[in-house]
Amino acid sequence: EAVVAGMVAHTSNAGVQEEGCAALGNLAGSDENRTAIARAGGIEAVVAGMLAHTSASGIQEQGCVVLLKLTVDDENRKAVARAGGVEAVVAGMEAHRSSTAVEKEGRSALRILESQ
Repeated sequence: EAVVAGMVAHTSNAGVQEEGCAALGNLAGSDENRTAIARAGGIEAVVAGMLAHTSASGIQEQGCVVLLKLTVDDENRKAVARAGGVEAVVAGMEAHRSSTAVEKEGRSALRILESQ
């Protein structure tokens, strides 16, 4: 909850967004944590951060990673789609066509999101 609260309070701060996405990605390894992240508004916070900072490759990469991890759960997959996750991933990939990391993580996230 604290990570999500920090991301929401500091949407315009790219450093907070990147570190927040990285922290959520690290936490999203268990079912319990994925549920807690979604319940705390983490999906919306990640999408908002990605859309606010499309030029920041680190946020795009870390955002794709956390969205990918969260979409293991069917409900989270639907929530990511509703929150604009597909659009955020596509925008990040378009802004960073030369980044293999953003491309790789973005493709993986889109593959899962398109399977719903």
